Amino acid sequence: MIRTATILLLVLIISSCENKKVVKTWKFPTYEEDTLALIRDIARDSTVDTSPIGFMGEDTTGQFIRYGILKRFASEQFLLLLTDHQSPAVRAYAYLILTDRNCTRIPDVIDKYKNDASIIRLRGGCYEMTVSINSLVDLAYQKNNSDKRAIQ
Repeated sequence: MIRTATILLLVLIISSCENKKVVKTWKFPTYEEDTLALIRDIARDSTVDTSPIGFMGEDTTGQFIRYGILKRFASEQFLLLLTDHQSPAVRAYAYLILTDRNCTRIPDVIDKYKNDASIIRLRGGCYEMTVSINSLVDLAYQKNNSDKRAIQ
């Protein structure tokens, strides 16, 4: 009796699955799609948050989180491509990350930025200011070089 019921159940399961079409309506996002969405969000926000803001750094902005993701996962080659992005915020983040990583191609990037007068809103900690990309590049380069000298 149990054997017959089991066989009948298996036949019903197999026959009910044979004629159904599986329609794929959802796909896993790809790395490229996620990365492009991240860059699009950075460009849309247009600020450059380099650390949590507010009193005692209690406000971690979405832009700062996106910066952290880009900093952690973007390759040097991809960051070098981003130095040509139309958004000043994306270009600024690309440069800051490349500087932080001591990229050997920084002199080439500095030459590219020396005439970039695009204005960005820079925020971090308790400060907020507007600054041009070329000024930010100069400041970041000087800070990075002074940090290297202090270590030596």
